[in-house]
Amino acid sequence: NAIIQFVLSITGYIAYMDTILISVTLSVLTSFVFVLTSVINRDKLFRYEKWFYAVIYIMNSISMINSTYLKFHIFSYILSIETIMFIVFLISVALKYFENIGKEKMRFSLLDEALRTDNLTKLGSRYAYEHKLDELNSSDEECVIIFVDLNNLKFINDELGHEYGDEAIKGVAEYLKDNFPGSDIFRIGGDEYVIIYQDSFDYEKLSKLESKEVYVQGVTEHMPVVMSFGVAHYNPNNSKNETVEDYVKYADRAMYINKQRYKKNNPQWSYRILS
Repeated sequence: NAIIQFVLSITGYIAYMDTILISVTLSVLTSFVFVLTSVINRDKLFRYEKWFYAVIYIMNSISMINSTYLKFHIFSYILSIETIMFIVFLISVALKYFENIGKEKMRFSLLDEALRTDNLTKLGSRYAYEHKLDELNSSDEECVIIFVDLNNLKFINDELGHEYGDEAIKGVAEYLKDNFPGSDIFRIGGDEYVIIYQDSFDYEKLSKLESKEVYVQGVTEHMPVVMSFGVAHYNPNNSKNETVEDYVKYADRAMYINKQRYKKNNPQWSYRILS
């Protein structure tokens, strides 16, 4: 505003004295907006801030009236004081604005972290898993995808109760964290997990995973907890130009085959109650 008015005055488009009235008018309007904002957000402001905004608005208004009608010399001092206060006011608004930005960034950071963590197992969440797939699709890294399913969760929930089902879910999560170090592990559904190895992996060894019973205290005593695995090796330079999601489907299909094979070979272990 000051630069524009200076250019207009030296080029003769407007008299310098007239720019003072323009400046004061704009200051009044600006401070009115801030006062109105402070009224709307009065519950979020400290008391001294409310009074500060009100005083600035009153001084701006008096300065405008004096510049237009009264033209008392003493008001030039008021205008000078008001200008200083207004600058202080703008600085305080800017500082508060940046403080609020910092708080919002922290809030969003905490929210993002919460969204990325599965509340029950403390593994990566579905949200984190989908972000990981996007990251893999945009990179040139190979990876091994392991799809894991807790075979008889519904049976556990129906026969023993959902609290036992939750314990089985957490027990499988602990087993995966202990036995697949260096990997990213996600719980993507009620009884489904995905393990992703990127940096170092032994595909030959991992590809032999089929089904395994895992001990979960408090649950295994009543019913076996069995996991089935499916493994796929994703190469971003594959000949069919397939995405990592396609290889997740391959791992899912392999898991389903292993799950059916286990149930066929171990019917007595699939669904039984020990006590």
